[in-house]
Amino acid sequence: MSSTAIKSIMLVMNLKEKVKSLLASKALTMTYVAQEISKKRGRKFSLTNFSMKLKKETLTYKELKYICDIAGFEIEIKEKP
Repeated sequence: MSSTAIKSIMLVMNLKEKVKSLLASKALTMTYVAQEISKKRGRKFSLTNFSMKLKKETLTYKELKYICDIAGFEIEIKEKP
């Protein structure tokens, strides 16, 4: 699949689908990511909490940044053309 096709698919996905897709592309489990976020934050970030935040789309920017860091991605905010 081309990168343009992947970008097009990503536009119609919700946050949960996007995060799960990114993690799958790096063969990472949500359990592993939740454990790593716990280490980075210095307090528990449970799998249940992670799942609920994805479902309700209530991840904070900082949590999304942790997820991206763990998965080897970065967040880029661009001005619209």
